[in-house]
Amino acid sequence: MLDRHPRYADDWIQPFHDAIREATTEGAVILDLGSGRQPSVPPDLRPAGTTYVGLDLSDAELQRAGPGAYDRRIVADLNARVPELVGTV
Repeated sequence: MLDRHPRYADDWIQPFHDAIREATTEGAVILDLGSGRQPSVPPDLRPAGTTYVGLDLSDAELQRAGPGAYDRRIVADLNARVPELVGTV
């Protein structure tokens, strides 16, 4: 069994989802950095009209998220400028 860091002992996911609901509105664009196979915000918790963009180093990981997980998938290093994101998020 893996030892977990104490910071993961708290249940953080519900407060995180609550904060996302409070901070986003219809038509929002959400950029999920390092999202991979598990988007931080599940589709059923996103406001109507949200554009959800997943950015990860691995296209294979983004693909594993399955259909409907992302409106856009971008394969890039977040340390580098991503021209297709400029002025969109």
